[in-house]
Amino acid sequence: MICKLCGKEVPDGAKYCDGCGSSLAPENTAPAAEEKPEAAPEWPTVGQTEDGQAAAGPTVPETPLPSGEGRPVNEMPPEKPVKKISSHMVMAIVTTVLFGNWALGIPAIVFARECEMAAEKELWDLAERFSGRAMAFAWIGVGINLALGALIALIVVVFAALGPVLFY
Repeated sequence: MICKLCGKEVPDGAKYCDGCGSSLAPENTAPAAEEKPEAAPEWPTVGQTEDGQAAAGPTVPETPLPSGEGRPVNEMPPEKPVKKISSHMVMAIVTTVLFGNWALGIPAIVFARECEMAAEKELWDLAERFSGRAMAFAWIGVGINLALGALIALIVVVFAALGPVLFY
């Protein structure tokens, strides 16, 4: 038997054509010259070349950009290098809240935030400058508070030791 759609010879009694898959019932009277819809191209599986041999890597067809130039569409753009700059925000908050040094802690927080904003805009020199200022204000605030705490502790110890002598 011969398929009326594609013209391929099929075994007698078959219900469907092996070539085009059309029904072989007697009501199928379409001419053989009719064109089949174009099927999507079959790409080789990952790790095989077009002839079925093992390949060194995955074979994915490269689709050019609409302009026809440049990198393929399926390729990811290169990542921008990211520079890590510490804003010292935590230390600025610790100086302000824990040590209670508002005079130096608040400027440290402001410089830390300016550092973060400059880093978001990739202004690295400016971000480094603000980072240094935030660190300086925070550590100077901590140092001053520690020095004052030590001075107060020394005064308390001295008065505790000399109290009986001074007040009797």
